[in-house]
Amino acid sequence: MEELQHPRSLIVTLLSDLAETIGLDEGLEAVVIADREGDNYQLLIIGWDGERRVFDTAVYIRLRQGMVWIEHNALPERIGELLVAAGISRQQIVLGFQPPHVRSLTDFAAA
Repeated sequence: MEELQHPRSLIVTLLSDLAETIGLDEGLEAVVIADREGDNYQLLIIGWDGERRVFDTAVYIRLRQGMVWIEHNALPERIGELLVAAGISRQQIVLGFQPPHVRSLTDFAAA
């Protein structure tokens, strides 16, 4: 598990940086959830858009089987590329939101 400490730290830093820099309308807030025991990391958008309640998952990343799985990304930023730029190898990142038969066609790990 020691080898996962580095990705854990990078993921939390990345999500925190995104939370501070993404443009949100007034009344909305970006919140980072870091479950280090279960290895689940999320960036949530919560608040109010006028009369409408907002509670959306913008990004969901989890560590699974020694790999970094990007399970959901609703932001225009390419999370995989940001993780690579932060120091995580492409061979350690799985685009979990892609169907298994498509993953091998990407520059990232198939699983």
